[in-house]
Amino acid sequence: MLCWDKDGFAVYSKRLERGVFENLQGVIQSPSQEIAYQHLVMLMSGISLVGFSWRKLATC
Repeated sequence: MLCWDKDGFAVYSKRLERGVFENLQGVIQSPSQEIAYQHLVMLMSGISLVGFSWRKLATC
């Protein structure tokens, strides 16, 4: 993965011992597959983004 890190590009990689990363073509409509940092962390942790939605926080 190539990521802009405020002052230059950073390259990240992760090797899976088994399984595969989730295909995001149905989730993200951008042709460059740009995702938010929070979603990237969830994806790299094995959390599915299919059907994912943020819930509204209660206000005081």
